[in-house]
Amino acid sequence: MSTDEHDLFTVHNGDAWMYIDKEGKTVINPMFSDANFFHEGLASVKLKGENQLYGFIDKTGTFIIQPHYKRLTSFSEGVAWVVKENGYPVAINKKGDVLFEMKQAQEVRNFHEGLAAVSILNKNGKEVWGFVNKKGEMEIIPQFDVALDFHQGKAAVVNEKHKIGYIDKTGVLVINYQFDYKALEGYNSFNDNKHAVVSFGGKSGIINHNGQYTVNPQYDLINPDGNIYMISQNKKIGWMDKDGKILINPQFDMAFMFLKGNLAPVQINDQWGYIDRHGKIVINPQFDGAMPFVSSVAIVGMNDLLGLINEKGKIVVNPQFKDIRIAIEGFINDNYNLKTDYLDTDFICGKMQELITPEAFNGHAWDASLSMLKDIYKLSNYSFKKNESYQTLVSRQSLSGDIEYAIVIEGGVWTKEFDGWFDYKEVVNDELVPAFYVTLLDLKGKARGREQFIAAAIYQSFGGTSMDEVSLEEGSYSVSKGQINVNIQCAKDRIIIYAFKKN
Repeated sequence: MSTDEHDLFTVHNGDAWMYIDKEGKTVINPMFSDANFFHEGLASVKLKGENQLYGFIDKTGTFIIQPHYKRLTSFSEGVAWVVKENGYPVAINKKGDVLFEMKQAQEVRNFHEGLAAVSILNKNGKEVWGFVNKKGEMEIIPQFDVALDFHQGKAAVVNEKHKIGYIDKTGVLVINYQFDYKALEGYNSFNDNKHAVVSFGGKSGIINHNGQYTVNPQYDLINPDGNIYMISQNKKIGWMDKDGKILINPQFDMAFMFLKGNLAPVQINDQWGYIDRHGKIVINPQFDGAMPFVSSVAIVGMNDLLGLINEKGKIVVNPQFKDIRIAIEGFINDNYNLKTDYLDTDFICGKMQELITPEAFNGHAWDASLSMLKDIYKLSNYSFKKNESYQTLVSRQSLSGDIEYAIVIEGGVWTKEFDGWFDYKEVVNDELVPAFYVTLLDLKGKARGREQFIAAAIYQSFGGTSMDEVSLEEGSYSVSKGQINVNIQCAKDRIIIYAFKKN
């Protein structure tokens, strides 16, 4: 079994993902609904069929870690992050053993230089970033708006003013906050030559390990390309070294990087070819699309299909695939970060239980008149719209990080009153008592698409004990708790809760 990380490529044959070698020979048969690159000998895949969960295979296609996970990262420094349905991030080793859990984490990133960036919610509900070690211990307390990975002993961090500085592995700020945060692949992290691309005033430059400019901010874009840099100026692309010496004049409309190879793809007159490190065209423009060389082959496109060429420009795998994935950092999602899937339904249900009680709705009497509700919710007659089906008592507010709520009542609050002369005027019926209250839960983030899961938890919290008790149409739950009747309905990314007190 080969130990080359990049000798197998994931391709889609129109029905499933599979793995081929650089000659186009099938190594692992098409059986996956998703398949990713090999890292440290393992690749994350998702089988076709009902399971639709991720696991890790080796280069024979054998599952080393069984498919039990909703999402996961690739392995880095012997550790991968995984998350199960409604679970929080868990760190595992290459045997699948659990190393530690991060119950409070909102997002985690792969390990670099022994530390992994993680985010949590602080006491104000704001997401902040810090770093954990491989024992799950918090090495650097979460305090940053954004934190990138450690490279060359330093990590870029972002403060509340959206400025970037750099910390060491003890969390000490060693390069002051001064650079603009630009969330682009390759920006802000130090590379192997201990230089980093930074942004300031809308332009890009390069700093050394001490934070001093070696190239002042002057380019539209700079992308690290090994130990050199791809630059963009006036919509033309070229290359320079870490000190700003131009190696290939900016002249191409589009281009990708050399990476570790000697050729880079460039676009000339709507066709793609390849240049060498002196800027000389060595593979004539002839392809509809082209990607950098990895392990001596590159992806090219012809007539909406993809194949592989060698460094002489010879086609080694005929264009026949709808999609090919090669592990090119910065071009394809490399599964380096993971968000929690955990929704605290106990918290959500608790909030609903506080809102809807036998004694009161949202702290006030169920039979409160409209006049009373105006005082309670600080509304005026002008708050109620004429000819509307529903009227808003509470505009959208945050319930949790992934759910917002609003409270409405049935419309019809306006009525006609004889003006004492010859006509009628419209007035608000202050004596009206709402027949029911409606709570709207709008789902976002990790709550999106999980209406049934959340609605079922709320249903059970009000006394429903089994989904077998559902008596209405699918997605609608009705349950009574004493004198309170609660009806829960699902819509796309929304849960609608009707509540009223029985007479």
